[in-house]
Amino acid sequence: MENDTLIINEEKSLFQKKINTILKENPIEEVIKDLIKLHYLRLASKNEDQMVLVEIYNLLGSELFAELIETINGRTVQFPDRESFKETVQIALCYYFKYIKHKKWDEIKELLQDDEVSSIKYGINCNKLNQFITETAAKIGNG
Repeated sequence: MENDTLIINEEKSLFQKKINTILKENPIEEVIKDLIKLHYLRLASKNEDQMVLVEIYNLLGSELFAELIETINGRTVQFPDRESFKETVQIALCYYFKYIKHKKWDEIKELLQDDEVSSIKYGINCNKLNQFITETAAKIGNG
């Protein structure tokens, strides 16, 4: 990653401040990033389920990985599988075309280039999403 750095711009903890101080005083950032990756590879060699940490670290880079760890903070997270994520994207697209662009289902199927899109299934999900958006907007408006 081009801007991949361990130095954290917005220090949110004493630990982050300490890391920033060490890295600014010692130009060892690349070595430390490699050692972090090797540590996760070592953990993955004992438990293959841990390999996902290496993959996420590689994907996000050290700075975003650190932010992710700060956010999750040891909690267990289950990511959606590919099919579930694909369905979520389909729902978002259907919602956009139905509620924002005011398209009919036949037009939506054509735009998505998918005749298999179920107007009933996605219509229900779009209605639920719309209800959630409406309720959330009302709470914010009253808030």
